[in-house]
Amino acid sequence: MRIVPINRNIGKILIGFISSILILPHIFLVSAVEERVGLTFSIAPPVFKIALSPGDTWSSSIKIINANSNEITFNASIMDYDAVPGEESGGNLIFNQNNFLSDTTPADWVQLDQSGNLGVKSQSSADIPFTIKIPEDSSPGEYFVAIVVSDESVIINKDDVALRVSGAVASILYIRVNGEVIESGSIREFSTDRFIYKDPDITFTLRIQNDGNVSLRPEGTITIFNFLGEKVDELQLVRADDFGSILPKSIREYVVRGGEDKDIFKGGLYSAEVEIGFGGETKLSDEASLRFWVLPITSWAVIFLVVLVFGFFLWWLVGKYTVTILRREVRELRNWLNH
Repeated sequence: MRIVPINRNIGKILIGFISSILILPHIFLVSAVEERVGLTFSIAPPVFKIALSPGDTWSSSIKIINANSNEITFNASIMDYDAVPGEESGGNLIFNQNNFLSDTTPADWVQLDQSGNLGVKSQSSADIPFTIKIPEDSSPGEYFVAIVVSDESVIINKDDVALRVSGAVASILYIRVNGEVIESGSIREFSTDRFIYKDPDITFTLRIQNDGNVSLRPEGTITIFNFLGEKVDELQLVRADDFGSILPKSIREYVVRGGEDKDIFKGGLYSAEVEIGFGGETKLSDEASLRFWVLPITSWAVIFLVVLVFGFFLWWLVGKYTVTILRREVRELRNWLNH
């Protein structure tokens, strides 16, 4: 997140505030609809994918669709949509209206051809044209900008950080600046929520870090083996599409649940291996493994009984050995006294 000291504190406050009241789709949602009591509106398309070079200019428009029985006044704003470096987040809104951020961000590359409020009549639509201008000195990589449309003007007060937003939806601009692509990623964590399960409702957690300058879309499998090394199950990690993408310089967590077919888990020690592949122009891969126990109630009962029997036998054996030693010592003592 590109926020300088002092002013960046305002940005951090606004991130949480705006996120709690805006309805913003994930980076590649297939639709964007804001619904409140008696109010429904949407924008199209919900996402743009554009590949441009430094210095390029590109223009298009978004369409606001008013499906209500009355005219609604809308307001459009440009916001950065970015991942917090090193953190697990699909993206955060960074409000960048009126140059609140001191440095230039991708939101500054996008200009709306129409500013101010726009009235859209009932059961009709209106277009909002925009233009993207890539600076000559832009670094290669992926950048994300949100065109946010609200049904009430977004009001920002720089001094006391006041904000008023009624309801909003967004269209995401996925801008890829051509140049040297760096694809780099690795598995940061592969774990289960427990080490011992009484039933095979297993939850695997996989955290993948993207160290490159473009999104990574991992795909792969988690393979489970029993203590004999036999394969008992295979789970799909994620689909290799935009819904599973990891933004540059961020970490994303994936949760995979297994054990739906309980008959394949007979109990005992199991191992799981994850193998993932990601990258477009560069083929990348990584793997990790772990172990866990599945011990059903019947297994616990058997183990308890075995431990109990073994403990009793050990107690009896130690007692018998002790008595034998004592008797021998007593016998030797008597022989010594008689001599």
